[in-house]
Amino acid sequence: MRTVEECYEYVMKRCGELAAQRRRKREFALKAAAPVCGIAIIAGSIAAYAARTSYSSKPETSNMYADMELVSPGMVDRRTADHLEELEKYSDIAVVGEFIDDSVSDIEYEYSDFFGKDIITLARSYNVIEVKQVLMGDVKVGDKLTVTQLEGSVDGKMYSWSELTPMTKGDEWIFFLDRDDKDHYWVTCDSDGRFPTKNSAEKNRRMTFKNVDFPDSYQLGVYDKQSFNQSIYDEIVEKYDV
Repeated sequence: MRTVEECYEYVMKRCGELAAQRRRKREFALKAAAPVCGIAIIAGSIAAYAARTSYSSKPETSNMYADMELVSPGMVDRRTADHLEELEKYSDIAVVGEFIDDSVSDIEYEYSDFFGKDIITLARSYNVIEVKQVLMGDVKVGDKLTVTQLEGSVDGKMYSWSELTPMTKGDEWIFFLDRDDKDHYWVTCDSDGRFPTKNSAEKNRRMTFKNVDFPDSYQLGVYDKQSFNQSIYDEIVEKYDV
């Protein structure tokens, strides 16, 4: 018979699996509706990115998360963007930024009668980036901004409600950001709003967890390469040359 802790971990794991299944079904439906080969799109996204970068060596692997277990309880409802114009409309600013400090996690708990203990209901990480280039909005090069993501680490586990991978110090990304009432920023439309730069291949370290490895998608900043919005990325590269 499972202990209470084992039951909790099982439920959390199943929630993550079901969320992934729902995401795959949604992606399958989108592919079925359009006469496009899904494999070609996925391969194209990585090939197009690789063509814009030069690898002097294989990116260093980040050890920050190597001993952590990734737990995905599910994905929260979020706004999506289909085109760059739409993404810009939803965003207050857009920048190229470098993550310059360690993430700070904020974990929310709620007592569960079923489990008889407090359980994690949501997590946030606060990540400080330095602006390297301004694409749009009222912000300056050198400004330091706090970017919030729906994830957080505690007790050797990374809990994530986002399709974006966590940030590692030194990483560089293109950010489309929406300001909240606390003067923090959120990545607009989650995985539709953060993209690699020309320098990401050399600056961003490969990420791996104890129970998950994603060698084909970490360069794109997502757990699942099918979550990468290739069409918006192509528009960004053409308009901003980043």
